[in-house]
This record gives sequence, structure tokens and C-alpha cells, in this order.
Amino acid sequence: MTIAIYDRFSGHSRCAIPVGLSDMKMSIYVHKNSFDSWPAEVQQATREAVRQAVTVQRNLAAETENALRAKLERDGIAFVDLTAAERSAFREAVQPVLRDARKRLGNTILAMAAST
Repeated sequence: MTIAIYDRFSGHSRCAIPVGLSDMKMSIYVHKNSFDSWPAEVQQATREAVRQAVTVQRNLAAETENALRAKLERDGIAFVDLTAAERSAFREAVQPVLRDARKRLGNTILAMAAST
């Protein structure tokens, strides 16, 4: 995914900041009581299938992102690749949003999302 900087004077996006789809977290939910009632081998097979699906999804996302970026660059869009320090500053800047989410949703669901 890319965050485009829109130029309101020209009406076009001229600069973009890539936010890697392959870096994004993905969550898969299942009813706990149902999952716990499955035989151990089914639970393990499900966990492994999810791990494989996540790997495939991330690889496809990276391929798609690379192809889209190349097309956008051919179309004249300039990308700003953030340094580790800039990404860190961004993470710090969104902490108020996360604090608000924790108040509304609780720590459990955010911890589950962070662990995937």
C-alpha cells in the first residue's frame, strides 16, 4: 500500500510514501470454543495452513506492490522511502491513535493483532 501525497494545485499525486503490504499484520479469527473442541491434529493442521496462507499472501502482496510501484514510477510518481528512523518517528506519532484504540477495544484484541 502506498500513501500518496496529493498536489491540490495540479490535481495529481506527485509523491508517494510506500507502506509495504507485506509488512502489514493479518489476523485470522476462529471461535475459540469451536477450535478447542477440534481434535489436536485438526488444530495443528489449521495452524500450519494459516502459517502457509500468510506466507503466500505476503509474497503475493510484495510482488503486487513491486509491480504497482514500477508502474507508478513509469507514470512519473516519485517515491519517498522512509529510513528506519523515519518509520520509528511514524510509529511514535500514531501512539495516540493506538492509545485511543486500547481504550475502546481493550488490550487483548490489539495484542492478538500484534502477534500475527
